[in-house]
Amino acid sequence: MKMRLLATQVAAAIDAALDGSTWYRVDTFAEARRRTVRTTRLGVDSETITGCETGVHTRVASVNGETLSIVASGSLPRVLEDSLDQLDRLCVTRRTYNVATMPYSGAERSLESTEDTGSGLSLIEDGLTDFAETAHSTLDGFAGVLTFSELERTIAADDGRSYVEDRQVHRRLHLQLITSAGGMGEDGIVLREPGDVSDPSVTGPLLARAHRRAAYSDHQVPSPDGCLPVVFAGAAAGVLIHELVGHLLEADIIASGGTVLADRLGSYVCKMPLTIVDDPTLSGRWGSFTYDDEGRLASPTPLLVDGVVCGVLTDRTRGPVAGAIYSGHNARRASVQYVPLPRMSNVSMFAGTDRLGDVISDLDNAVYCDELTRGQVDPVTGHFALNMISGRAIRSGRLGEYLGPAILTGDVLEVLSSIRAVCDDSDDIQTLCGKAGQQVLVEMNAPSLFVGALEIRRS
Repeated sequence: MKMRLLATQVAAAIDAALDGSTWYRVDTFAEARRRTVRTTRLGVDSETITGCETGVHTRVASVNGETLSIVASGSLPRVLEDSLDQLDRLCVTRRTYNVATMPYSGAERSLESTEDTGSGLSLIEDGLTDFAETAHSTLDGFAGVLTFSELERTIAADDGRSYVEDRQVHRRLHLQLITSAGGMGEDGIVLREPGDVSDPSVTGPLLARAHRRAAYSDHQVPSPDGCLPVVFAGAAAGVLIHELVGHLLEADIIASGGTVLADRLGSYVCKMPLTIVDDPTLSGRWGSFTYDDEGRLASPTPLLVDGVVCGVLTDRTRGPVAGAIYSGHNARRASVQYVPLPRMSNVSMFAGTDRLGDVISDLDNAVYCDELTRGQVDPVTGHFALNMISGRAIRSGRLGEYLGPAILTGDVLEVLSSIRAVCDDSDDIQTLCGKAGQQVLVEMNAPSLFVGALEIRRS
């Protein structure tokens, strides 16, 4: 209710101040954001940092198509006064108004009185402490850092035709371990419920994977150079589809000059029946929301169905893309300081029927990519370079030595057409995705994936 008042009263004040024959309000977006980060050095100490902010972003446009943004933060009277003062400077349309006489609820006067649900940290404090102690005692000889992060957002949007409000809570646990020899391994999980941190079935895999990656980092050998088959573990395959498929089907990137995938809307790009969907409606996921940051109802967006390119991620500014069967409502922004952009949320690849063990057993000389980070993709040419953090050699049908970092390069369309197997397992990974200076929460979920050939260059 408090965010609704903030959004609607700022919107009403802007509407009253504008000369409708010259300028009009496009929309108003209000957000209360609270972030909590608790960092624990295993066996040493803990530190908790919290921060909160409230603000409003209003877009106004002229009849000739020029669009301007007005951003203000703080209490409602200050937001109103600052917004209208900016309006005068931007639109050069002097209007007579008196902020002091504009109605507002006394409960909205201060930042502290905006939507405040309180941090979930107090609910899981004991569980975090117990898990940190377990990790420290179990992993003798390892140093480590356990990080709990929580982001609470309450948003409200008013476009003059409809009003929506949405509350989003995202929690994540990340563990980084360092060996005595300087090796490092890490992993992270989403906490869908506060009690998950006390559930060994949830935290156990986190501990095991971080431990395994740290242990084998001490025994890495240089990665091979050359063109080799590559098997991607589930989480690494998720990063692969995020970079090679998701970004190339975002409407702003398409509008800036086209992409190799957008040029093939309605066409097959993969011999395998590959299906990839962006779905912000999934409950408890890292990138989920009910309404996007323009106030539009979220919905799943198929990007590829059975190997056919069929969908794009859009916002209100850019609208539908010609040839796309599906157009998702995916306008997202890092905060009220920014305009919304079409962004991914939770990107998932449907599992196949192949078994990972069978895929590996058929390979004589290949690379198993266990962990992949983002890189660079040229949307027009389709050429890409991605960073493999760790992996293993595949020798005569078995996993062999641990491999050090490498750069994987190739062509988007060639890689999609050379997928040879989609496995029946699945894994997820959560991260921050950066674009145009904005970082938003995204999750990727995918099964293990076998690509016929990629150029590998050790780094």
